[in-house]
Amino acid sequence: MKSKRNKNPVPIIILGIALLASIIYIDYNRRQKKKAEQVYQETKKAMGLLAVNLDKGIQKIAHLQQFQITVQKIYNH
Repeated sequence: MKSKRNKNPVPIIILGIALLASIIYIDYNRRQKKKAEQVYQETKKAMGLLAVNLDKGIQKIAHLQQFQITVQKIYNH
């Protein structure tokens, strides 16, 4: 009497390969999303620092412009 277990193992192997490929694909996508989020957060932080330094520079230029106006008033009188 033949056992049902001795049937063709190919479908189970194919199912196992498909399952493994799905797990690898899902994990790859998860890692890519995590990496993209990290890059976004780092870029956001860098842009924030850039904005702060730009604001400081603008304030210094405004101060310098006021100084130039004062100097011109002194020279013109």
